[in-house]
Amino acid sequence: MKLILALFAAIAVSGCSSIADTRYEMANNHMNQISNIEEISPGALTEINDAPGFAVFSTAEVNLLVVSTGTGHGAVYNNETGERIYMDVFESGVGVGIGGKDVNTVLVFNTIESLEKFTKDGWVFDNELDATGNGSVVNGEKIGDITLYQSTKTGVNLHAMLKGTRFSKSEYLN
Repeated sequence: MKLILALFAAIAVSGCSSIADTRYEMANNHMNQISNIEEISPGALTEINDAPGFAVFSTAEVNLLVVSTGTGHGAVYNNETGERIYMDVFESGVGVGIGGKDVNTVLVFNTIESLEKFTKDGWVFDNELDATGNGSVVNGEKIGDITLYQSTKTGVNLHAMLKGTRFSKSEYLN
């Protein structure tokens, strides 16, 4: 219920400016992503609502022979305070690969400390071996105090990369 109220609040306060329009579109997209995750992983919505916070991101990635790059955006929602922090995603890597994909990611912060660390420091992933197609899913994988749900919307991808993904606060949307 907290989740739904937070997302509806984001939609309700949106005005006509481009920042507000972007936030509105993101809130709608986030509601759809969470609904899709709940369909794939029944109980995920309860986990999201019961957690101190969660984040929802959309990214696009392209791999061309020896280089990988990607970008995206999303928001972190603090279930305890109602605060939203908008974030950007940047990916880059080297290795062998070809393809591209659009990915939806939901991170569930199981502790307030993991939520605060993520919003303060961002988060970096590396070393990825991936073969994905439309509808590929990561279903509730635990990474420390964070639970990861991820689905590939579109694309086909095959790569072995040393890759970094950086999440950082959006200067434009905050």
